[in-house]
Amino acid sequence: DLDRHASCPLRLREDVLAEADLQLSRLNLPPADTEARRTAFEQAIAGLNFTNPAVASLERNVLQRALGAIDEQFASQPLVQARLLHTIADVLQSLGRLDRALQPLGRAVDIRRRTLGADHADTLDSIGNLATIFDDAGDRERAGPLYQEALDGYRRTLGEEHPQTLTAMSNYDYWLDMQGRA
Repeated sequence: DLDRHASCPLRLREDVLAEADLQLSRLNLPPADTEARRTAFEQAIAGLNFTNPAVASLERNVLQRALGAIDEQFASQPLVQARLLHTIADVLQSLGRLDRALQPLGRAVDIRRRTLGADHADTLDSIGNLATIFDDAGDRERAGPLYQEALDGYRRTLGEEHPQTLTAMSNYDYWLDMQGRA
């Protein structure tokens, strides 16, 4: 999934060059002038970082609009809201927008706690993901209690040997190790 996102800036660069080629062809210039202008344009954009504008555009034009639509269209369906908020947070996290992922995922946790209860697997999944985002963002103090909460909940509801419990245990152990408390 991340490989697909990594190639997005390359495709964006190719799309910009294709658009430049199209515009140049409309000018009906001699081939040598067309080639010179294309080469100059290509050199001008060679050092540009296409990742940041591509991610910012995706965030602004798709994800922010989706967040608004979730509030409007699913106000009476809190579990659908929570699932969609969690999904948007996952996308933002995969794009490296950890600070932006916190708000929708925090809302998903709140909705799921309120509607499903603290020990429901979906609630625990959101809590564990929220811990991971805090941890990845360097806020280990906020991550630790959430890792612990997810682990305790999985132990109570799924048992010690369940794969989700073992994953939560691994995450919490990693967090402890990073704190020098292995």
